[in-house]
Amino acid sequence: MSNFQLSIVVPFYRRDDYAIEIVKIIKHQAIEHSIKTELLFIDAETRITLADYVSQEDESKYFVCKIYDTVGYVSNKRNLGIKKARSENIIIMDDDCVPDSNFLKEHYNCLSSQFVEKILFCGTVRYEKKLIENQNYFRFRDEGHRKFDKYYKSNKELNFHNIVTMNMSFKKKDILSSNLFFNENHKEYGFDDIQFGIDGLAKGFRLMPSKASVKHQDSTPLFVYYKKLCAFSKNYYTLFYDLNIRYFKKLSNNNETEIKIINDINEYIMLAYISRVNKFCNKYGILKLVLKINLIIILPLRFLIISFLKLTDRKKYFYSKKIYKLLIIIAYLESFLRKQKLTNNWFA
Repeated sequence: MSNFQLSIVVPFYRRDDYAIEIVKIIKHQAIEHSIKTELLFIDAETRITLADYVSQEDESKYFVCKIYDTVGYVSNKRNLGIKKARSENIIIMDDDCVPDSNFLKEHYNCLSSQFVEKILFCGTVRYEKKLIENQNYFRFRDEGHRKFDKYYKSNKELNFHNIVTMNMSFKKKDILSSNLFFNENHKEYGFDDIQFGIDGLAKGFRLMPSKASVKHQDSTPLFVYYKKLCAFSKNYYTLFYDLNIRYFKKLSNNNETEIKIINDINEYIMLAYISRVNKFCNKYGILKLVLKINLIIILPLRFLIISFLKLTDRKKYFYSKKIYKLLIIIAYLESFLRKQKLTNNWFA
């Protein structure tokens, strides 16, 4: 089958059950709306049941599913999927997201507009209602997505803070002609999506909202979430800060786009400050003792907060957004202190 109208790229890693559900939903929507669609899973040979399920799928005039393998992190997988896609219209999503009923049609409508040129469309993300109602942890995670709803509803341009690569679409020709790909130096959790947004803006792309929505099936427990936060902040001041240092230092050629990036990027006040301190500490080793004292204080505090949040997770009246924000701050600080090589064990 040729002349695909949509290609959907899904980086995959050991989530066969979720992936099979994605296959079922996308196939149903493709047939229902008569949209010729190819679904591409980009794996690293981690699948168990997905390949067997795909091989047994009945052929359809409107749907084909393929699996490709590559090495590297999620950025490598997304880039390969973009190159392999046989449609001019590309959607990227994550393997733990379940498309809502409007997913295919809304993205296709956005990409079919005659005015689409160098636009990255971002749809909304939310957690399952039961998770939000029953667990404070997922209530907090969902609020992280909901705080951007006003930008989506206004149908105005987004900034890179609002970017959603787990529910995004764009024109393949724009990506190729602009050489806009995900930065493959990001090999841990965090900032690969935000960097893609900044690079897109710098190359003349606009970030626009889409009504397409997905449900996030995130099963990450609290402690793993904390570990991701540490990786997120570590990537910030070891990679992201250096890649975008001209924006942090407010170096601009008075270009409107550059000024916008500078204004948006400097909202990361705390992480920018940690990045500068990190560079200073690398020059002056005498600060190691002071940093080690701070780490001794932070470790038991982190333990107490996580313990409290786990014990009260299913009790709504204990919910406090401020406690979760404090946990994020502690993760940033711990990541910074660990970076100073005070100990080789991240979670001792």
